[in-house]
Parts: sequence; structure tokens; C-alpha cells
Amino acid sequence: MNIDAIIRTRRRTIALIVEADGRVVVRAPLRCSDAELRRFVSQHEDWIRARQARAAAPATAPKKFTDGESFHFLGEAYPLRIVERARKPLVLDGHFRLARRALPKAAAAFRAWYRREALQVLADRTRLYAIAMNLPCPPVSITSARTRWGSCSPSGRLNYTYRLVMAPMDIIDYVVVHELAHLRERNHSRAFWQGVEKAMPDYKKRRKWLRANGPQLRLD
Repeated sequence: MNIDAIIRTRRRTIALIVEADGRVVVRAPLRCSDAELRRFVSQHEDWIRARQARAAAPATAPKKFTDGESFHFLGEAYPLRIVERARKPLVLDGHFRLARRALPKAAAAFRAWYRREALQVLADRTRLYAIAMNLPCPPVSITSARTRWGSCSPSGRLNYTYRLVMAPMDIIDYVVVHELAHLRERNHSRAFWQGVEKAMPDYKKRRKWLRANGPQLRLD
């Protein structure tokens, strides 16, 4: 991970900035060593890569929720149909079917649907991989995070963004394994990545897919 610029001031903490062109700028205390800076940057590599991918990705237009527009779930694209009569605001049965009465709040209907599905899918996958990795199964929460796919709280709760269930299952599994590995290593050290690789030998291929395609998995 390259550092494009280091700016030392009388500040007390290290700050990372990813510029619009993808350049990595580090603001650091005056006495902070280069080795310490590189360790800090290495520990935040995933965050930096995600920001760089977002900066490099072509702009994705927000969803318009029009008839025929495609929406993703578990890696598959499903067209939207606006229907006149429906008991629920939104269902998936080969098409996404959105009740016309829900059209003024279509984005909210989709977010609510994705969040419900995400909780079920991610709780199941987390349980499966926790067993495989010989870890206790942690509690799972679903968020609306826009720049992070997942996180591990100090208490051991795993948080995933609802957007993750737009991705294929093998990509979902990579994020699950990544966050579970944080239960043992709370950083992105060599030991952390060794733990990820032990559970998922091809994780680099899955991480590459997520960096390249992740910015398109969104509603707005």
C-alpha cells in the first residue's frame, strides 16, 4: 500500500485521507515514525482500497424505480414490475413486484426488503462459518452503511450493510469470513490475513471482485 503524501503537524493522532483521484494522504504527529505510519496504513488497507475503488468506479445513477429496471439479489438481476394490486409493498417471485401505492416511497420499500433478507442470509452464513472457524457465533446486525461492507464491534457483534445481499453468495461469504476473523485479530495484520486464508484460500479473488463491483451495488 503506497502512501502518496505525509503531512506532519502538531496533531496527536494519525488521520487517513483518500483523495478523489485515489491518492493516499496521511496526516501524522511530528514525532510519528515512518514505520509506525506504514503499520497504521497497513491495518486500514481494506478501508483505503474500498475508498479508492469508489473513487475509480464510473458514476452509477441512482435507481429510478421504473418498470423493467433491474435490481440485484444474491448476485442475480431481477426486473422490476409495478403492479396495481398487491398485499405487500414489495415481493420477489422471479421479478421484483412493487405495489403502485408504494411507488412514492419505493427506495424505503426496497431498503426494508433488503434489510429483512440480509438479516436472515447473513445470520445463517455467519453461523455456518463460525462453526467452520471454531468460533462462537456472534450476534448480527444489519446497517445502512454506504462505505463499509461489515464491521466487528468491540463487544464482538458483527455488523453488515444491507447492500451486501445484492452480491453473489461467494462474495457474501468472503465478508462474513473477514469479519469473523476479526474476533481473533482486531487489525489487518499478517496473522489476520492468515486466518482469513485458512478459512477461505481463494479470498483474494473474492476481495478483488468486491472492490471492482461493489460500488455498483446500491440504490442511490
